[in-house]
Amino acid sequence: MDVTFQKSGLGPVAAVSRALAVGVIAASLLYLPADAKAERKKKKPAQPACVGEAVLQAAQLRIIQTELMVAGLSCKTYDRWTQTANTTRYNEFVTAYKPVLMNDAHKVLARHFKSEQRLNDFLTRLANDSSQRSLSNIVEFCDGASKMYDEVLVTPSVQLAQYSAAKPQTAQHGLNVCPEVLQKAASAGPALAAAGTPATASVAAVRNPPKPQLKPEI
Repeated sequence: MDVTFQKSGLGPVAAVSRALAVGVIAASLLYLPADAKAERKKKKPAQPACVGEAVLQAAQLRIIQTELMVAGLSCKTYDRWTQTANTTRYNEFVTAYKPVLMNDAHKVLARHFKSEQRLNDFLTRLANDSSQRSLSNIVEFCDGASKMYDEVLVTPSVQLAQYSAAKPQTAQHGLNVCPEVLQKAASAGPALAAAGTPATASVAAVRNPPKPQLKPEI
């Protein structure tokens, strides 16, 4: 085959090199759309996974436990409570429900958060949320905690998971719950409400105690 290089002004080696380069570029363009699409998929930020019923239930259990624990610190300034009596009731609660608190709550949350630091951050936030509720109205908070103690320290023991789900404060878990789990919980609303309703009390102006920074433990 006769190949002429005069028009390009290039020598034989340079012209062949340029022809090969053009061929490589042309071949690469054939695959660019697929590669670009794959690259876009890689760069797309991953959406946080929603949590299922087990994790939601574990968070609700832990919120109730934390609420009762914070009452042991905050309600000691309230005349109708003493720190000793309140601590005793909390210890009774933990003893009565330890299998549920450990297996259905703590272990499930530990698996979900995957690290001790993330779990501790979550538990600390729950404790500070409870502390804020006590600071906003100490009388109502302590009356509510007293009523909860009366309800959970009964014989036979209540179904703590169902009881916890019926309490309004357990909605403040801050988790991304799967839509189907929320729908199921909403449809079970009347049954959950029968497990217990939040206590209400007339309120009075009371000086707020210092805010405790808590890391609750079972």
